[in-house]
Amino acid sequence: MPKHLVRSKNNVLPKQVHKTNAPPILTRDEYHRLLTAAKEKGDERTYLLVKLFALTGLNVQELPQITVEAVAAGQFTVTAYGAKHTLRIPPALAKDLQSYATRQGITTGSIFLQRNGTPLKRFSAAYLIRTLAKDANVAPEKCNPRALRCLFQALKAEAEAQFKPMVEETLKRQLEEEQMTAGWNNA
Repeated sequence: MPKHLVRSKNNVLPKQVHKTNAPPILTRDEYHRLLTAAKEKGDERTYLLVKLFALTGLNVQELPQITVEAVAAGQFTVTAYGAKHTLRIPPALAKDLQSYATRQGITTGSIFLQRNGTPLKRFSAAYLIRTLAKDANVAPEKCNPRALRCLFQALKAEAEAQFKPMVEETLKRQLEEEQMTAGWNNA
């Protein structure tokens, strides 16, 4: 009988140990090492994949939506869990993607393609990123699109937290000015 199902002396099953599904946290330094490793290998496609996931928060299943047209527009709309949201492509990344597409002879449609011309599959994208682990000296479990997306979310949350007090202070000042100019007791 498996060890986790053996009852203790008082006839009680031990508590189940739940594995967490959270991906390992990728640091900004590790992200830079992944980019450097891809550059040193001369693997522009993997370099752009790493950069794309980390700078846009893209889900790996949305990768086929990175088209020449979306890059030219600088954004695209995705539907996730019934809700539409717009992902913006930073200008520097858009320039790199356009340049890559031009060199690859891709004039329309998905930018990341397999050898047979079909859009890159999500497991292929994950594999390409994972190949950088050893050269970048980053744990292999951190080298995947999900960890890069989590890095994006963490950096975005950090930036929002830094700007929140400034936004609140600006709003407070505007409300005070409004009260001074149009308040009931200031007639």
